[in-house]
Amino acid sequence: MVGLVDELEDRGLTERRRHPADRRAHAIHLTAAAHDLLRRAQRVADEHEAELLAGIGEDDRTYLIALLQYLADHTGLPTGVHPGLHDNQPSATSRRC
Repeated sequence: MVGLVDELEDRGLTERRRHPADRRAHAIHLTAAAHDLLRRAQRVADEHEAELLAGIGEDDRTYLIALLQYLADHTGLPTGVHPGLHDNQPSATSRRC
């Protein structure tokens, strides 16, 4: 982990700051450059998603998301990885065929 944080720090994406409550510890903070990079990465991901799903209607997109969420839920993948998804998506089993 230290190597990863060192690399991110060398690239100007993170900085270590003294932890306010524990003088032995450091807190890792994202820099403005990291926030800019995250915004650019999100834009690129959104563009790729739009291209990939261009031929799929809204109902089928909703169903696809529900199926993928179902797979994630039943394979132990961590929740909250995709910040754009909301809990109000229909379940995979709720689609009418």
